[in-house]
Amino acid sequence: MTSELREFNSIEEFIKYIDSALNNYRGKLSELLRLIENARVRAGLESKLSEYLAKLTGGKVEGAIGLIDLKVVKIALSPSPKVEVPALEQLAESINNKIALLQSLRKSLESIASAEVSAKLSVIVIDDLPKYIFLKL
Repeated sequence: MTSELREFNSIEEFIKYIDSALNNYRGKLSELLRLIENARVRAGLESKLSEYLAKLTGGKVEGAIGLIDLKVVKIALSPSPKVEVPALEQLAESINNKIALLQSLRKSLESIASAEVSAKLSVIVIDDLPKYIFLKL
């Protein structure tokens, strides 16, 4: 978790910061969606291979997942796509939530900026999201 206090000379400068963050998150989300699609393809191939091997051996074939739960983090040893996909999807959902929050904040700030009030801003940012905005007139 990262926490910091950022200073901006105007609402417009803060909006530019939000635009930059949005572009960054959209790029990350795009790359992540590509990785998820690749993992889904691999998961499908893995399932087909398991079914084929099960037919050949007359039983069900399951590989070891190798997932270790340390309560604060999970460690996957040579993860199968079936383990990888849900984790990547969870990350994509988190990034998408950040994008939605930043878009909503940007829209609210645009209406404040239209009032043409000159103010400096101090922003407390926690986990890359603004949590408190102090307008200093």
